[in-house]
Amino acid sequence: MTTISLSSPFSLVIVTTITILNLLHVIFEINFSLRSNKQAGPSLDWIRRWSNIPELSPLTPEEWFVEAHGICGGGPNADGIRMPTHEKPMQAHLWCPPPAVADAALEELLKARHKRTDTFHIIAIPRLMTPRWRRLYRKACDFNCEIPAGSCHWPSNMCKPLWLGIVLPFNRRRPWQLRRAPLLLALNFR
Repeated sequence: MTTISLSSPFSLVIVTTITILNLLHVIFEINFSLRSNKQAGPSLDWIRRWSNIPELSPLTPEEWFVEAHGICGGGPNADGIRMPTHEKPMQAHLWCPPPAVADAALEELLKARHKRTDTFHIIAIPRLMTPRWRRLYRKACDFNCEIPAGSCHWPSNMCKPLWLGIVLPFNRRRPWQLRRAPLLLALNFR
């Protein structure tokens, strides 16, 4: 182990340079284009366990525009016009978008929620590039929590926590959303 004396300005410059290089190494280790389920497998298994849906798989960017909106196929009707086939009610969708395009994914989630009011949505996004998508995330989620880096469900090499949000189906009568219901407020995830 080497020790550096900080008595001269030159040694302070060396320590500062080493610190900056270490920080750059950490920053370049983070891949902004990877979906969070590819970055950490344990979190995906954990979500499948507590949601009690073992076949739950993250939506791909192509599925954000079709399957997430409740369309699972379709065919021509008697007039030859293609009519979509909708999924069964009370289905769940897992959204794990890359942080760089999370704003586009969350916009599609908000559209899908209004199209299919009887579906659940689970969102898992690493807390990176949040100024781009934080407002949409807060708007979409009925409740959310933060899983710190270094926990057993989100590895420490991710450096930032994982934001996990739950979007519940709309109610058939007032209140339409459970977002600020006393029951959810009593959960107090802090």
